[in-house]
Amino acid sequence: MRAHWICLFLVFAAGPLQAADGLSAVERMIDGYVLPNVERFAETADILTADIATLCETGAPEALAEARATFRNAVLSHARIDFVRIGPLEAANRRDALLFWPDRRSVGLKQVQRVLAKEDAGVLDAAALRKKSVALQGFGALEFLLYGTGSEALTGTAGGFRCLYALSIANNIAALADAVADGWNDPQGFVRQWTEPGLDNDLYRDEQESVAALVGMVSDALEIIRDQRLKPIAPFGTDMKPYKRALFWRSGLTRDMLAASLAGLRDMIEISGLLTALPPDRHWIAGSVAFEFDNALGALQRLDGPVRSIVEDPEISSNLAYLVVVTRSLQNLMGEQVAEALALPTTFSPLDGD
Repeated sequence: MRAHWICLFLVFAAGPLQAADGLSAVERMIDGYVLPNVERFAETADILTADIATLCETGAPEALAEARATFRNAVLSHARIDFVRIGPLEAANRRDALLFWPDRRSVGLKQVQRVLAKEDAGVLDAAALRKKSVALQGFGALEFLLYGTGSEALTGTAGGFRCLYALSIANNIAALADAVADGWNDPQGFVRQWTEPGLDNDLYRDEQESVAALVGMVSDALEIIRDQRLKPIAPFGTDMKPYKRALFWRSGLTRDMLAASLAGLRDMIEISGLLTALPPDRHWIAGSVAFEFDNALGALQRLDGPVRSIVEDPEISSNLAYLVVVTRSLQNLMGEQVAEALALPTTFSPLDGD
């Protein structure tokens, strides 16, 4: 198992995290960050559905521009909750249905192109679509329909197959977003399990395990950003990577999606107040976390222009390699230093495999 958030059961002089402090951090995180952001995602998904419906009705160029703008809003609002890989987002395969990634063999692209070539009517109903491959259901497929080869046909004959398929995906995304929001708002659901640990709780037996889940979620999120979003396009030495390995390269949202995720993680940590529970001799960790998030977001600001020009310019793309280093540092701070300082128990990471 990776060592990125193994805590070794060490207890420091200041003692372990107090139960009340830990559960308060989890509760603040849920109330102050998760709930408003899952609700915002559901709202943007509804708007996306309405705008694509208008596009299918009119086929107007301005309707396509509006649909693309609301696609951007939905992607960025999703990026702020995609890393909350616990509870409602993980249930019923919702996370993969919303975004099938990584897709190293372009399985999703091939499946979407096959559907378009055959004009498979089975994808035009959201309920039927949910029974098909997750690669056909979410943001990846929708990006290709709105921006990929042949997308200019969306401003042609109103109600074309491509647009109706896009509308079906948008309806599916909206239904998934509503399910995630409903799950987090259910007072008897996952929130209760996370915030009321006990011996009769199947997930969390005590407060330390609840807080360990929060810290582990942050650590895993940083590993996902580094390994699945940055490394595929970050240069190492003179080894330049193909820009088509970038998530959302067609829509030009690669940088903004990364920024939304990292800013969301930073906001979630701040809102939880978790780092205020660090013992006095470990207060430096909070400052280091803030410093590294500033470094990461600053590096993203320097990634100006289309992802192709970023990846192919050695000077600009060096910021991607720097981001790999910074996210590794953040993961060490949150997954090892914070967990160790709070004397949290070892928790299994789904990224570790068997």
